[in-house]
Amino acid sequence: MEWSLIDSFGVVAATSNADSPVFQLNAPGKYELTLKTSSSITGQVTLAPLQSFLVYDKPRASFDARPDVVYVPDTELFTTNFSFGASSYFWDFGDNGTSTDFQPTHIYKIEGKYDIMLIASDDHGDGAICSDTLVRMVVARQGGSTKVPNAFTPNQNGPSGGISTNGSFNDIFLPIVKGVEEFNMQIYDRWGNLVFESNSATTGWDGYKDGRLMPAGVYVYKLTVRLTDNQRSTQIGDVTMIR
Repeated sequence: MEWSLIDSFGVVAATSNADSPVFQLNAPGKYELTLKTSSSITGQVTLAPLQSFLVYDKPRASFDARPDVVYVPDTELFTTNFSFGASSYFWDFGDNGTSTDFQPTHIYKIEGKYDIMLIASDDHGDGAICSDTLVRMVVARQGGSTKVPNAFTPNQNGPSGGISTNGSFNDIFLPIVKGVEEFNMQIYDRWGNLVFESNSATTGWDGYKDGRLMPAGVYVYKLTVRLTDNQRSTQIGDVTMIR
């Protein structure tokens, strides 16, 4: 029994005398498989019908993900797809998030270590699908975020000390922060005078200074925070007091 594998140039690429051989091919293309059997008694030789088939090139999955360390809950992860020989892509970000985009982005909500898996595939039809898989790890750590309102309506019944007492947060100007280790907020009037300062992320400005309600108008805030990822951020902007 002699098996012969012949490429499209008529060159014998591999041979085998096994009953059920397995061939490993390194080049794509059209191949023909022949089988020749002979009898040791009569010397008779039999050739089986030629079997032809196509071998497709395997795609290569390759990608990069940046940054290597992301901070939850709002740092966006960016992917760069270097794959070739593929026509479709499946991403699994390890937190039940998936995508079929070429270069998706992703946001992790919970800190931890995640394996990002990319399956790059090429469908040749008739059930012939070639694919390659690559996995890279990313670390998600607890970070921080800030959201600053642009207006508030103070309670005219008197100062609250920066703590809401009526179930509404609209009567106090207080940025919403997450993952903050240090907090400092200063409020200035339009002449540059400091009218309020807080070093607590739970204490905002109720619109009062020395027990007197300040006039309605636009004030300037300066917010300085240090997040749990040790990043420092300073924001300066306007807030409108509405009365």
